[in-house]
Amino acid sequence: MESPLREWIASKTDVLAIEYHTWWPYQGDPFYLANPTDQSDRVLFSGVISVPTVRIDGPGVPSSRDPVGYENLYLERKAQPSAVRLDLEGRYDPGSLSGTVTATIASEIDLPGKCDLWVAVIEDPIDFESPNGVYPQRHVFRTFLAESGRTRVQLSPKTPTTVQLTFSLAPEWVPLNISLIAFLQGSEPNSEIEQAAVVHLGELVSVAPTTWGAIKASFGALR
Repeated sequence: MESPLREWIASKTDVLAIEYHTWWPYQGDPFYLANPTDQSDRVLFSGVISVPTVRIDGPGVPSSRDPVGYENLYLERKAQPSAVRLDLEGRYDPGSLSGTVTATIASEIDLPGKCDLWVAVIEDPIDFESPNGVYPQRHVFRTFLAESGRTRVQLSPKTPTTVQLTFSLAPEWVPLNISLIAFLQGSEPNSEIEQAAVVHLGELVSVAPTTWGAIKASFGALR
């Protein structure tokens, strides 16, 4: 059975969810252990001290841990238009389980402070029941694409900035359930998220895998 939070998320077509796993309340969480560095950094960056904790657009904390609290904060944030546009596109090679994603960012205004672009690989759902009975796992964070997790960007009004990153999927991840979520956030802890975007793996341009048979066929055509 889905939790009230996940049911609320599923009811929103414009909410992008990322679930980071932590090293508590129990040890041995396989999704935390798969990438402890990135997840620990995000937990500390967001000031999370208990689980579950919900953050909306960065520092936003719902007034209550129920759909009413989520909805009120969602409506509050939605009423604040963003001056930033963020678009994603890319290519994916199912043979090598790798690809590239390109983020194009355009701002109508100068953004104060420093901004970072984060692009995360998310798997949803995963057929796994955790010790607390949560099943299935949803919106599971897998990894960030940049080496340090983030890419520093400098935005100028009406001058698009383009960032291209490569990615590779682990063999145990299910490609059908993979998506890439990008978000632009200030560099200071608990900074607001200015904009976000998602692209599902199936929406990327597919690169036909090269096989030995295809190589031999191409040589034969040259004879």
